[in-house]
Amino acid sequence: MAGRRKKRREILTYIALSIGIVIVLAPVFYMVMVALTPHDLLFDRIIPERVTFKNLLEVFSNDNIMLPYRNSFIISSLTALITLFLASLAAYGLSRFKFKMSGMFIVMILFTQIIPMEILVLSYFPFLKTAGLMDTWVALVLVDTTLTLPFCILILKTIFDGIPKEIEDAAKVDGCSSFKTFTRVTLPLSWGGMLAAGIFAFLMAWQEFVYGLTFTASLEARPITVALNLLIGHYVVSWEELMATSFLTALPLLVVFAIFQGVFVRGMIAGGVKG
Repeated sequence: MAGRRKKRREILTYIALSIGIVIVLAPVFYMVMVALTPHDLLFDRIIPERVTFKNLLEVFSNDNIMLPYRNSFIISSLTALITLFLASLAAYGLSRFKFKMSGMFIVMILFTQIIPMEILVLSYFPFLKTAGLMDTWVALVLVDTTLTLPFCILILKTIFDGIPKEIEDAAKVDGCSSFKTFTRVTLPLSWGGMLAAGIFAFLMAWQEFVYGLTFTASLEARPITVALNLLIGHYVVSWEELMATSFLTALPLLVVFAIFQGVFVRGMIAGGVKG
């Protein structure tokens, strides 16, 4: 009886997971189908009679799409690098150097995650305007870093907490300074968490929309999320172009997560469970 119940639970679990996968992937599948559908067959059926790559090729040849695509890649990459640099230093300090207000400091970091972005936009706007950073990559890199930095600090702090201090003490006995111990011993041991934090920062910066819409106006600084929104006209929407662009926008996220899925999940779990 127990074996039958266990098998029945497993079957129900697989059924529930299958239904969930279908629900999640159905919009993605439909997006791809529309992107590959000729204009004259649009919305006739879910799977068109014939497919075409013309929509994707037109997107690749459209500077109004490809320039923002390039901008998003540069902005996301710089945000990830700066976030990793700052978060690793801050997390290591919180992990290894205890002070009276360390607990309060962590609470303040958590508090920044619940502040609505609309309020942050109002705070950042006068600063960026005064500094002459409006409509630039630099502005988006700075504000995106403030978006990704707090959570990455918390991830890496827990990673560093799980590394035995005895390893660092042994390195210091061998003559390494605190900085060399951090860069040559601690960071290599925490590469999984570093990679997970970097992927998180890249994905968050890539999909960010509110800051890009508020702080950019020209094609040279506009991210792909804003360019995608501008494809929706007041009266006419080129659905095949919109879906082709949406597919290309989602593609880097899918590729990055598919390649680093195992490391990302392990790093996030390690960052959520104190060793």
